[in-house]
Amino acid sequence: MNVNTALAENIVEEVKRVIKEDVIFIDDTSTIIASTDPSRKGTLHEGAQLVLRTKQKLYIDDSNIGTLKGVKQGITMPLINHGSVVGIIGITGAPEKVEAFAELTRRLTELMIHEAFLLEEQKWQDRSVEVFFNEWIRSESVDQELMNHGMRLGIPLDRPYVCCLVEAKEPKNQPAQAERYTRSAFHSCFPRKENFFVRWGEDLFLLMIEISTPQQRKELPGKLESCRKEMEKQYDGLVRIGIGSSRDNIVMEEAYKNAKKALQVTTEAKLLIFYEDLSIDLVLSDVSDEARNTFLTRVIEPLQRKKELVETLEVYLQCNQSVKETSAMMHIHINTLHYRLKQIKECTGIDPRTTEGIVAFYLALEFLK
Repeated sequence: MNVNTALAENIVEEVKRVIKEDVIFIDDTSTIIASTDPSRKGTLHEGAQLVLRTKQKLYIDDSNIGTLKGVKQGITMPLINHGSVVGIIGITGAPEKVEAFAELTRRLTELMIHEAFLLEEQKWQDRSVEVFFNEWIRSESVDQELMNHGMRLGIPLDRPYVCCLVEAKEPKNQPAQAERYTRSAFHSCFPRKENFFVRWGEDLFLLMIEISTPQQRKELPGKLESCRKEMEKQYDGLVRIGIGSSRDNIVMEEAYKNAKKALQVTTEAKLLIFYEDLSIDLVLSDVSDEARNTFLTRVIEPLQRKKELVETLEVYLQCNQSVKETSAMMHIHINTLHYRLKQIKECTGIDPRTTEGIVAFYLALEFLK
């Protein structure tokens, strides 16, 4: 792996903060690709050709400056990563003056390159994992080839995973930093290597968490809530999590779909929902937008301009249709409540005091959330 121009320019900029002399970065074709002196960028440096061959530091002074093209007095040093020359750093100035900090500069540069390469390798690893999980989740069956592929990536498919989907609105500033922080927070809550954090498109993350004991299952809601709160420190708005059902085989397709359904029914009041805890929400999540809008137009639209009637319905449902409790909670007389319930029937044609009527209003209010 070689150093690209963007990384070379960053390195030159960082080194310039440490030393005052001009600095150049040369690639494996002996071309200067970054320099504190813009006029040298893109020119050939013949001294670098010697460094590439010998892998040794080259002093450029009066004894050899006349025989090498594109050079200035200074020290040119190879940058080694895993035994290979990945670039060359040069410091301009009389060799005896820049010698004192030349080795420090080389070590600093090699460290920066090593960290950049590790980060790039991690990105490729993350992409490979993303592609694999996409394939696994969309597979209706799992063959030996897919299992072997998972093992090569360190993903054993035969573990009892719980599939979770996280929705987090990407922050406007420093999204990459926010994701690194979130990934770190996840692995702090779920430190085992068999737990996976995967970017899943815009504003979404996939979590695969191994739950192999009753104690781990018991601790899961609390740990997920802690992780969710840590994410909210980095992302804009509320972070929501849908948790799929436990699976009894290595096919992940259904568990993923269940996590997706659970995520869809999260609300501001319930930001973390387990699919296994869903009841009527499960039915509501499958209702089309067109059907929802038609139902709302029929049931609740006549009340949209009468907020006190909508509020009365909400409290009436909250109090399980108890007239006494509803009037007490709303601080109104029972006769006033009866009058409002009568108004609701007159406006909509639906009587909230009947089973059919209260179910209709319950569904309408759920659709409005």
